[in-house]
Amino acid sequence: MYLKARIAQLLVQAVTELKAVGIIPAEVSSAPELERPADPEHGDYSTNLALKLAKPCRRPPRELAQALVDKLSGQKELLGRV
Repeated sequence: MYLKARIAQLLVQAVTELKAVGIIPAEVSSAPELERPADPEHGDYSTNLALKLAKPCRRPPRELAQALVDKLSGQKELLGRV
């Protein structure tokens, strides 16, 4: 369970950093939810965080997803691929 908690922590940190640069408004909050994908080829964990943030941020989910990926890209040793 450590890995799941660590990934959630990294997502919270990424959201905080995106708030600092104005991509996500400061008043928007959403806790990341991680789950196991039905298809194992889609990885060990997935999240719908970008979809949940899209409406309150008034940004396309794909744009937010890419911003999160960019923030997480330095965690290759833990995440493998994002």
